[in-house]
Amino acid sequence: MSNMIYKFRGYILAIFAIALIAMPPSTEPISASGILLIFVAIVIRVTARRSIGLHSRGSKLEAPRLVREGIYSVVRHPLYLSNGLAGSGFILLHLHWQNLTFAYLGMLWIFIGFLAMNEDRFLKSEFGEDFENFAAEVPAFIPKLGTKRNKNYSRSIAAAFAGDMWTWIFLAIFAALLIARRMIEF
Repeated sequence: MSNMIYKFRGYILAIFAIALIAMPPSTEPISASGILLIFVAIVIRVTARRSIGLHSRGSKLEAPRLVREGIYSVVRHPLYLSNGLAGSGFILLHLHWQNLTFAYLGMLWIFIGFLAMNEDRFLKSEFGEDFENFAAEVPAFIPKLGTKRNKNYSRSIAAAFAGDMWTWIFLAIFAALLIARRMIEF
């Protein structure tokens, strides 16, 4: 079951996105906190892609090696963290701060947490004690402050950005749809 959810994680997140667009937007002004979360998510994502490369793009969970460089030296799941922050930012942009926002954020973060736990189980089965030591040293989502980060990146910023082109296209289309939804409502 968890492998199936991993395989279709992008589609599941797209369903979350479509459901968000279907909800009436808040009449409040655009949330600055939402914009900030999306910006931070983009920085984290590009930084993670500089270290990890393209091997996590497929529908099958695989890892040729345990990545410990770059942002992975301070947070174990920076790509999931960036997905959660970007999703949270879009939720805040569209719904602002209301009760429904918290329910939607909860569902998103439960899904992100499930994906991370599934990946941890996989990495433990692949790398055993090496992963257990890594997991004991590096938190899953909240960066370990004061840790000297290993800045040995295998890719440039441009290559990392280009390698995630479909993500950027999806986010741009999604942002445009949220803006259009907001304009239609008013």
